[in-house]
Amino acid sequence: MVIVYESYTKDCEDGRMNICVKEHHGYFTLNMGYYNGNGFCNSSIQGMRLSLLYIPSGQGTLVLNEHPISYDAPALFCINESEIIDIPNDTTVYAILFHPSVINDTLDFDNIRFCT
Repeated sequence: MVIVYESYTKDCEDGRMNICVKEHHGYFTLNMGYYNGNGFCNSSIQGMRLSLLYIPSGQGTLVLNEHPISYDAPALFCINESEIIDIPNDTTVYAILFHPSVINDTLDFDNIRFCT
């Protein structure tokens, strides 16, 4: 049996981005999204998710939790669900936003923290 997959993104009613994969007889949704464009601010994204951000070229300053951070590209940032990042509009950004369950369906924001 051959299963044909077709993927696309959609904006859900609650403002979150999801990647949907169409199987031969239906759909299932991965709790992740992607962004590519100029500038990025995750303060308006609804839903808890981790962000993996890639800046391919240039140098500049972004703001992470109200603190300026200088970078020389290529640069890669991993932002947790409670951090706010603001990258200026003159910067090209590629981002993957995801829930930990994308990596393993037993993971969530509580159990990815260090246990004491």
